[in-house]
Amino acid sequence: MVAAFLSEMVKLRQRTYWLMAAVMVAFMAITMVMSISGAGDAPSDRGPAGLVLALQQLQASDGLGRSLGNAATFLGIVAVTLIALNVGGEYDHGTLRNLLVRQPRRIRLLGGKTAALMSFLAGTTIVTGLAGVGMAHLLASNVDTTAWQTRDGLTATTAGVAGLTAAVLGWASLGVLAGILLRSAAIAIGAAVAYALPVEILLTVVAGDVARWLPGQLFQALARGGTPDVNPTTALLGSAAWATAAMLLAALIFRHRDVTN
Repeated sequence: MVAAFLSEMVKLRQRTYWLMAAVMVAFMAITMVMSISGAGDAPSDRGPAGLVLALQQLQASDGLGRSLGNAATFLGIVAVTLIALNVGGEYDHGTLRNLLVRQPRRIRLLGGKTAALMSFLAGTTIVTGLAGVGMAHLLASNVDTTAWQTRDGLTATTAGVAGLTAAVLGWASLGVLAGILLRSAAIAIGAAVAYALPVEILLTVVAGDVARWLPGQLFQALARGGTPDVNPTTALLGSAAWATAAMLLAALIFRHRDVTN
C-alpha cells in the first residue's frame, strides 16, 4: 500500500492536478465575492453557493467560517473531476493492468491510490480555504470584521476550513465510486456534475424532506456548520455514512470485477 501511495504521489506532480488546484482557488474567489459583497439586510439563497448570510450574521464571530462553506459544492465538483480523471483514466488508457502487475492485491492498490488522492485534495482544500480567508478580509470594506479576530472567531474560522475540507473529501469518495463503476473519466465526470448541479437542486425543490438526506446537501451542511434544514450532528453522521458506503462499494466492485473496459 505504501508503494502504491508513493507511486501515485509522483503522478500528482503533473500539471493537470495543479491546474485543478488553481481552479479550486478561483471558485473560492467567486464564492467570497458572492458571500461578502452580496450580504444584505436578510440572507439570500444563491443556489449552489449556498445561503448567503445577512450582513449582521456575516459580522458575527462565526460569519467567515460559515461563509467558507458556500464553496463546498463548487470545490466538490472539482474534486470529483480530479478523481474521475485519475481513476476513470486508468481504465480509458489501459494502465490499470500494468499497475495490477506490480501490485496484484487490488485493495492495497486502491487504498494507496485513494490515500494519495485524498491527501492531495485535503492539502489543496486547506490552502484554498486559507486563501478564502485572505480574500474575505480584502473584500470586507463595508463589513465589520472585529469579531472575526477574536478567539471565538478564529476558532470558528478554523472549524470552517476543517468542515470544508471534510466536505470536499466526501465528494471525492463519490468520485472514486463513479470512476470505478463507470470505468470512463468522461462519463464519470458528466454523471457526477449532472447529479451535483441540476439533479440534486431539482430534488431539493420537489422533495425537500427527503432532499436533506442527499449527499450534496449533507456535505454542504457539514462545510457550513449546519443549515436551517440539517443540524451539524446530522450533517457529520450523514456525510460519514455516504462517504463510507461509497468507498466500501467502490472497493467491492474493484476487487471482483474485471478491469477491462
